[in-house]
Amino acid sequence: MRSGFIFSYFQRMIKRLFPLLFVLAACSGEKTPFCKCMEAGDELNAYSAEILDQSQIDEKVESKMNELKATKEELCKDYETMGGAEMLKLREDCAEMNANDEALQMEEK
Repeated sequence: MRSGFIFSYFQRMIKRLFPLLFVLAACSGEKTPFCKCMEAGDELNAYSAEILDQSQIDEKVESKMNELKATKEELCKDYETMGGAEMLKLREDCAEMNANDEALQMEEK
């Protein structure tokens, strides 16, 4: 009888925890505004490095560069006057979030 009780207890717990775990997994990929700012900066830097090797920059490249700059400026405007220590802490938090997201993605595979 005791094993039946334990089994039904675990069944009830799983039914209660599953929705919570589902919500947490769905929200885990949500980036903070600062992390979005950092990603926009990284994307702009990568694109800039990519086009530095080009001898000529056409309108399409220039347009994309301007678009990336505008996106970065919009996402990062709240952090322009932030102190270095606070920014460093937010950067560390983003790195930790990214590591956690990568670990979750590897577990799903």
